[in-house]
Amino acid sequence: MNISEIPEKIKVAREARGWSQKELAAKCGWFDKEGLGLQSRVGNYEQGRVPKLEHIETLCETLEVTIGYLLSLTPGDFPQSHDLFDVFVSVPDTQKDAAVSMLRGLGSKKI
Repeated sequence: MNISEIPEKIKVAREARGWSQKELAAKCGWFDKEGLGLQSRVGNYEQGRVPKLEHIETLCETLEVTIGYLLSLTPGDFPQSHDLFDVFVSVPDTQKDAAVSMLRGLGSKKI
């Protein structure tokens, strides 16, 4: 994971869509008192301020990128993922949806 790449990745994804910082802010639902997009928030993120988790999620949804892309996640960040993948590929195709649902359920439980 490389957090220092977040600013550039936000900017590249925004510019690829032809949006200004103000347009991205408005599409994310971030408005000032006058109802205008909060350009400063996007500008701060593109200058290196680390977004809150909920803002990262909003940015990913709005820019249509994955959290893995934005955070520059690599398989090395999750060494157990290789084991999980190996198990998953051995699950019969007819049971893969059920396996994914089970894993998502585990992820939402608080321990």
